[in-house]
Amino acid sequence: MDMELDAARHGFAKMGFGCKHYRRRCRIRAPCCNDVFHCRHCHNDSTV
Repeated sequence: MDMELDAARHGFAKMGFGCKHYRRRCRIRAPCCNDVFHCRHCHNDSTV
């Protein structure tokens, strides 16, 4: 079975993980400010 169809069947696409830059289910802790972000781009966007 195709992985996309299997993911859609289990509802993984609807879980709401990720950000506008990446579609992944992890988060990073920035060592400079000790805050948690979805990705490095989200961290950079928050400092602007």
